[in-house]
Amino acid sequence: MKNQLLFGAFVLVLALVGCKPETSAKLESLPSGVTFSGKLDKVRYDAAQKALIVKGDLTMDDFNALTAMSGDYEYRKAVDRLFEWTNREESANKGYLRMLVDPAVMQIAKQMKQNFLSGRTEAMIEIFPEKSRNAVAAVLNEEVRFALIIGGLKPEELAEAQKKSAQVSRFGRDAICVVVNPKNMIDELRLSQVGEIFSGQITNWGAVGGKPMNIRLLLPHIQDGRRDFLEDTLGIKLSDKAEATVTEAQLLEIISKDSSAIGFVSMASAKPFLNIKEPDTTKFKVLGIRPNEQGAKAVRPYQAFVAQSKYPLTVDIYSFFRTNLGNFPPIFSAYMHASQKETDGQFVLNAMGLVPTRVQIQLTE
Repeated sequence: MKNQLLFGAFVLVLALVGCKPETSAKLESLPSGVTFSGKLDKVRYDAAQKALIVKGDLTMDDFNALTAMSGDYEYRKAVDRLFEWTNREESANKGYLRMLVDPAVMQIAKQMKQNFLSGRTEAMIEIFPEKSRNAVAAVLNEEVRFALIIGGLKPEELAEAQKKSAQVSRFGRDAICVVVNPKNMIDELRLSQVGEIFSGQITNWGAVGGKPMNIRLLLPHIQDGRRDFLEDTLGIKLSDKAEATVTEAQLLEIISKDSSAIGFVSMASAKPFLNIKEPDTTKFKVLGIRPNEQGAKAVRPYQAFVAQSKYPLTVDIYSFFRTNLGNFPPIFSAYMHASQKETDGQFVLNAMGLVPTRVQIQLTE
């Protein structure tokens, strides 16, 4: 009887070892030359399901070996997902997180990542650019656990988030800073004029009181969520004749050399001009924006005016994450909202020239 019990336990152990769970990630096709053998034979590609599948867990060595096989973006996203979803040990100092970030707040995400990982040698965060609406969908569909977005959630997204243990939390505020060359004689625009320029209805500076010359319109990357924000806020369709720039640094470089150019950047990029004590006006200037109401005064996007919602083009920034899929997403979100040390997220925002939610800023009229 004793021998039978021991044999039964042995069979049960074998069964449990052989029944490791499978985790899958969507992948349209496997890149050429990628094969799985040896220690990686637990990984396979299912062409019918169009999915990369792993049986059991991926170790860090597995992850490094898989990512070394190909630099294909979609393949890398699938590998990252498998590694994150099979990573069982997470704590305040240990874990792996893939984060989708709207390009509008990419500078913020990179600085937050750098500060958070300082001293956390067993933690890893990967950042991927994605428009806010797509990032929200990815979190809700369990494709990722964390996203950094602008503008918050739509009512239907919020309803689904509540059902799926996903939390949205505002942790800062930015502004759309309209910038031109310092030699441009225009210092302010009505909000309606901003819409008319960026939609292509106004194409000459003479129409808004400037020197008669064609307007060179610059816009950020097509994935930048501020494009949608402007269209929704101003009720316009952005001009399809505008030039798309890759980075804000590139946009400002063009504006510094062309007096006909106009574009918009974040408060972080506009910080040199917005420095009240010693503004740098050599490369670009930030226009004041005048609300459409009769008698309204033009307002520039200084921290105080953005914090008080006096500036008409403010953009709220949110973390959006799953609370039921591991410890790392809420841990990283808590860091972004923390304000006890100078390396905490709220101080990072303030130092970058944006508006934090928990650090009191000096209101300067």
